[in-house]
Order: sequence, then C-alpha cells, then structure tokens
Amino acid sequence: MFFFIVLVVFLFWYFFLRGPVKRPIIEPLGFRGINWGTDISTLKDMEYFATDPDCEEVKAYIRKGDDLRLGEANLTGIGYHFWKEKFYCVTIGMKGHINWIGLKRALFEEFGEDFIKTPFREEYVFWGKIIEIKLQYDETSEKGDLYMYSADLLTQLARRLKREQRQDSNMRERRIEE
Repeated sequence: MFFFIVLVVFLFWYFFLRGPVKRPIIEPLGFRGINWGTDISTLKDMEYFATDPDCEEVKAYIRKGDDLRLGEANLTGIGYHFWKEKFYCVTIGMKGHINWIGLKRALFEEFGEDFIKTPFREEYVFWGKIIEIKLQYDETSEKGDLYMYSADLLTQLARRLKREQRQDSNMRERRIEE
C-alpha cells in the first residue's frame, strides 16, 4: 500500500506540479559555419564594418551575401566580432514584434529552452561552458538583439580589460601622488 501511495504522489507531481519540461541548451560551436576562435584571415567573404571604441582589438565585420533571416524572423543585421583576429561574438538585430516572436522561437527551437528569463524585462540569458547567449527585446522601440559569445574568448577578453583598468588606475594614483 505504501508503494502505491508513493507512486500516485510521484505521478501527480510528475504530470501536474513540476511544470513544463524544458529541453536543455545545445551549445553551438560557432555560428553559420564559422567556429568560435576562427581566424579572420581564413574567411574571404567578410567585410570590415567597425572597431569597438572601448577595445581597439575588437573589430566587427559583416558577411557578404548573408541571409538576413533566422527562422521566421527578418533581421536588420548580423555582426561578426573578432578579438585579436579570432571569432568570439555574433550580434543579431531585429525590429518589430512579429520578428521578435520569430527570433525567439528560432533560438529556442535550435538550441533548447533552458534560458533564464530576467524579471521585469523581455530578456533571456544562458551561461554555458562553450557559449554565452543574451536575447533581449524592448517593447517601446520594438527592437531586439541576440548576442552569442564564445565563453572562453569572452572570459579572456574580460580578464585582459580588467587588468588594463587596474593598470590605468594604478598609473592615475601615481600621478596624483607626484
């Protein structure tokens, strides 16, 4: 009888109380055939777009002939970002609520649904071993962005920037003391 009660409680919990099952994130090794860490010199279809004003080693490129659709979403642009000539980030922009729904659906279908939704905003994040993802949407402007980073290269870049900030801070302190 005890076994039967435990079984009934478990089945009730499993089907009614635990909520929907989310498919775990499948971490991609890159984006549209370009693996994280790929050297820009090996890619012939990239066109220089801009340099990051906060870090001159980060350069953005666009891909000639890139399909500006992802799932059902029409995109405003796709930027491929390289740090020290290595592919470390892709940024994807879109506009309009219909495209937001399409982009979110495409992301969840491709990678899974195990994202953390931030409170009070239409924003989803995921921190994995290979990739970090941030998807956000502003209802007022109807603009949305998807950021996908190589976790390893982003960590290296963050450490370097932090080290440079410490060095700059130390130099300012020395100037003040003089």
